[in-house]
Amino acid sequence: MQQFPSLPPARSLPVISTRGPAVSPPAATSRRHWQRALAVGTVGAVLLLSPLPRASNQPQAMMLWSALIALAAALIAGRRPPPRLTPPAGWLLSLGGGLAVMALFQALPLPGWRGGLPVQTPAGELVLASLSFAPGASLIAALRIAGYLIFFLIVLGLAASRRRARALGNFAFWLVAAQAAWACTALLLLGDIAPHGEKTAYAGMATGSFVNRNSLASYLGMGLVLGVALHLRPARRRRGRWRPEVLALAVILLALLLTQSRMGIAASLAAAGVVLLRAGLSRARLLRLAVVPPVAGLALWSAGLLERLAEAGLSDTARPALYRQVLGMIGDRPLTGFGFDSFPLVYQMYHAPPVPAGVSWENAHSSYLTLWVEGGLVAGSLPLLAGLIAGRALWRRAGRAAPGQSMALAGLGALTLAGLHASVDFSFEIPANAFLLLTLVGLGLGAGPTERGQDP
Repeated sequence: MQQFPSLPPARSLPVISTRGPAVSPPAATSRRHWQRALAVGTVGAVLLLSPLPRASNQPQAMMLWSALIALAAALIAGRRPPPRLTPPAGWLLSLGGGLAVMALFQALPLPGWRGGLPVQTPAGELVLASLSFAPGASLIAALRIAGYLIFFLIVLGLAASRRRARALGNFAFWLVAAQAAWACTALLLLGDIAPHGEKTAYAGMATGSFVNRNSLASYLGMGLVLGVALHLRPARRRRGRWRPEVLALAVILLALLLTQSRMGIAASLAAAGVVLLRAGLSRARLLRLAVVPPVAGLALWSAGLLERLAEAGLSDTARPALYRQVLGMIGDRPLTGFGFDSFPLVYQMYHAPPVPAGVSWENAHSSYLTLWVEGGLVAGSLPLLAGLIAGRALWRRAGRAAPGQSMALAGLGALTLAGLHASVDFSFEIPANAFLLLTLVGLGLGAGPTERGQDP
């Protein structure tokens, strides 16, 4: 009888399961790697370079950033599905999208209005072809907002890995520390120089690569709360070891005091206090961290700041009158607004005594008022609503000793700082500050437990 070779047992044969996770082919894995690398490179490049050319506070710089961010997002997307968004992040993107749509709508020609729309203003009757008094500027604003939204979406995608989120947070912290070191060096050792040319304002005050001391103070304040969140939690105490991040925090605090920005310093210290309180520190350590470093810094470098607190500058005496005129502007167009980015043009029609005539007022010195003037009370309130939604989510997450708590604390502190300082200044209308704020809030909201282990 012919013998046939015996077959191996059935369980040893290769079986293709349709229920288990599919194994990605090498090409797909390689594509995901370079997409992730491009996303990290995009966020890192924006954080690194946006503060350098005068904090990117020119339309050309912001349009360039928007174009590069959109191009990177298109390359990142490819066939990869969009990141899964938590409800707070989805709401924030929806509100931001509504703001961009409103800015675009203001810039578009009005249909059905032959000869334009007559509008009464303090300068007389004007005939508008669009809702915006400056349609070109409003169109640029729509593109800028879209760039911010795409950047925020990229950050959320990266923050799905809390390890990557923490790495980006550390990268941002050391960038702020480098900016602080340069600001101190330029002021104290190099004769108060500026990289963009001779300083025409804020002599004797730290401005770094920024133009305005208040904008630099907001940037440094976000670095301060980020450093507190990342490095001063109880689990991070390493006795007997040299900690360079503590020196970096001291440099940031010194540069912050050297800006002599009254509200910038107050808002930054208040935001750092919120982070420390929410982190659940012991009372003794909370008192030591919240009181000793600021008091020591103020004692050493408070001369210029105390002089500024004692004096009343031009903007201080004129600001109440400016606010009254801005409120009148809001009352004239409460629903449609004058058009995003139109304030410098429109305010010229309302500029009157007692606001000094020899000074050019390009900002309302309150981001809230600017939003309501330019976007109306409904659309202009969308960023405030987004901030409240994000703040509520970050507050909840920052109070839980769970993976991602550090970045949630950093996002909460940055949002607190922005909410306080924006009430009397325009620092977060500066692109470099807006990018850093979006990064910290996005990392705080998106950092999830996708890897095993505790928050390092």
